[in-house]
Amino acid sequence: MSAKNQQKTLRAALLVSALLIVAILIWAIAFKKPLAITQNQPALAQSEKSAGDQSSETSNQQPETSDQQPETSDQQPETNGEPTLTLQQITAQASGWGPGFNQWFGKNAPDFTLTDINGKKHNITDYKGKNLIINFWTTWCPPCRTEIPHLIEIRNSIGEDKLAMLAISNENEQKVKSFAQANNMNYTVAATSDSIPAPFNSVKYIPTSFFIDQNGKFKFAAVGSLDLESIRNILKAEK
Repeated sequence: MSAKNQQKTLRAALLVSALLIVAILIWAIAFKKPLAITQNQPALAQSEKSAGDQSSETSNQQPETSDQQPETSDQQPETNGEPTLTLQQITAQASGWGPGFNQWFGKNAPDFTLTDINGKKHNITDYKGKNLIINFWTTWCPPCRTEIPHLIEIRNSIGEDKLAMLAISNENEQKVKSFAQANNMNYTVAATSDSIPAPFNSVKYIPTSFFIDQNGKFKFAAVGSLDLESIRNILKAEK
């Protein structure tokens, strides 16, 4: 083969080689971008998963906020306090007792003097400026005995500067004194058969309790054995 033919063959080989290199470069450029997208897809999926997880966490936190709302609602009664009932509402809820001496409500309580089982004298007018409960009872009366623990609790829970309590029996003084001591009656107890003014001299059923306000006027009267809640509600009630 001549030198001239060899040169032509070499040039053709170089041309083919160049074309192959160009073809490879074109292929690489053409497929490089899709490969990058394929590699980024897991990251994108992971990003979407993370966003989904955050949404679930936020969604899961909503019940916590919802659960906190009842706590705020539950605290409201403590702030508002217990509602004060009227005497009419208290009477409607009465069990084992009823109102009496209604015609005396709002009138001045008459004054009288008596001596308690410890020898101390008491005048009703001396109790103006504080509430007063006058309770008529006897030692042999079962409803009276049922009522005594409630009166003891009232005496323990309300100071003498705000409430005076006077229990009156028409029995023998020594008998009443022994009973009062045995049952730890911590309020004023008196035994008398002396004449007392109306309406107290008209008591026919025992126990009967008169509630007199700070101005010395009859607020309420209950015939029958009062429970603790009723006593407290009457003392707090609006007229």
